[in-house]
Formats: sequence, structure tokens, C-alpha cells
Amino acid sequence: MFFAKISLKIFLIGIGIGDGMTDPVNQLLTYGLFGFSMALLDNTEKEKVEGLTMEFYYNAVKANKLLKEAGLDAALPFFDAAGTALNTILDFIPSVAGNFNVYNFRTFGDYNFTNIEVYVNSSAVKEAWGVPADMNYSTSSQVVYDALSRWDMWVSYADDVAYVLDYIKVLLYNGQDDMLVNTAGVLEWIGKLQWPGKDEFYNAEHQNWVLNDNKTHAGYAQSARSLTFVLVNKAGHLAPMDQPEATTEMVRRFIEGANNWTNNTAPTLTGVPLDDLMRRFEVPSKEYFAKKKRMEL
Repeated sequence: MFFAKISLKIFLIGIGIGDGMTDPVNQLLTYGLFGFSMALLDNTEKEKVEGLTMEFYYNAVKANKLLKEAGLDAALPFFDAAGTALNTILDFIPSVAGNFNVYNFRTFGDYNFTNIEVYVNSSAVKEAWGVPADMNYSTSSQVVYDALSRWDMWVSYADDVAYVLDYIKVLLYNGQDDMLVNTAGVLEWIGKLQWPGKDEFYNAEHQNWVLNDNKTHAGYAQSARSLTFVLVNKAGHLAPMDQPEATTEMVRRFIEGANNWTNNTAPTLTGVPLDDLMRRFEVPSKEYFAKKKRMEL
């Protein structure tokens, strides 16, 4: 196994999750709503999707409960049933709506990643990155997918997001045209996220996000405390690929602490005391708090 040996300390100013399946039980219940509202489904088809959705929900909830109480072996049959129901939904909706791409319902056919694979597998890139000549890059691995999709994909990580919100900034962004991880579902799990700024975020203004001297409407942004949500217009699951200029600007504004997305500028961190900046990067681990609690007993 090859591991890069790098001695580097990275000061973490924030994290980002793009079109993430972060809280599956709460966010994967909107396929019927999304498909119907986008005119991909008629009423009968919507009802079928909603029936499959309930099947997914029941099995996913049961599996997560068993995972905590009885272990993975007991939970796996229900995780498998949840995965089967979800995959049926993801096959059915495109099949009745022209065989569009589930990552972007405005496109048809599979993505072509040949160029990036050829580039990364070139001898010059491997040599520059210190990668062994006999190691090849692939955009995905079926082996890894099959292993993780049996259970890891259906476990919620919302509590982890809530945890880090106490220490660093979090950017959640979503492509407007992503069906797989559609924005309606993402907003559902964000709305259920338990953290001190929940009500403040819920009531925060939706700011129209503009670029190029107000000529490009890139989406909208909503921020409160350490959480920012950004909708990226005309983008699917792979938002940076669909909208490279907009998503690059999105990251810049997030890093620089922008609180006004309706203009083309963002404040910089110039003038912020170094000690204050360093404190933003210090995220105590959950193990640290558990050890501290034991010591206090």
C-alpha cells in the first residue's frame, strides 16, 4: 500500500459538504415530491415512488436501531432491504422520464471521465506526485461501493456536523439539478439538525447570490453563525464540474467570511488577531471530552 509521507500541519478554517448523503433517513424521503414538482412523474408514478420511499424509511430506521442495539450482522438484512428500495426508486424515475442522468436530471447519458483518468494515470503526473508506476487511478471502485453501500451509506452523520459547528465554519452546498441528493431532501436534514443556531439559521435571509456585476445569478446563500448553505444554480451532483466559476467563487467567499452574497466582493481575514484565528482551528476530539468527563467523576 502506498502512503504519501508528508510532514505538514494544516490549519483548518472550515469544512464543506457538497451534495452529501449526510443524514439518509431524513433526507431521502423527497424523491416523489422532487420528481412530481419537476414534471418527471405523474400522480400514479409519484404514488409508486412514495410507497417505495416508505419501504426504504422503515428498513433504514429498523437497521440503524439494530446496529446500535445488536450489531452489524443483525442490521444488515434491513440495510440491504433499504438499499434495494432506494435503488428501485433511482432506476424507476429516470426510466419513466427519458433516461436522464440521476446526478443531473437536465442531462442524459453517463458522464465521461476519460480525460481525467488519462491525465492522472500519465507517467509525468505519477512521477510528480510520487505515485508508483504500477498504481492506476480510477474515478470509482465498485468493490468499495459494494462494501460501503450495504450499511455505511444509510447511517446518519448529522450529529458529527452539529458537533463541529461549535468550533469551525461549515459550508453545505447543493446543485439545483441533482436528483440523487436533491435540495429538498438536503433542506429537510438541515432543518432537523440539532445545534444552538438552529432557529437563527431557519429565520436567516435567503440572499440572491450574484456574479459578474450582477449579470449572473449563481444561486442563493443562507447563513447563521458558523453554518452556510448555498444553492448552486444550473448544477447537478458534481456542482464544481457543472459550474466551476461559481463554485470557485463560493469557496472564496466562504473562506473569507462573506456575509453579503448579493455583491461581487467579500471581506478578508486581514486584521484578525492571530491567536483568534488559531482558536478557530482547534477542534477537540470527542475522545477528549469523554476522557475529561471521566476525570471529573
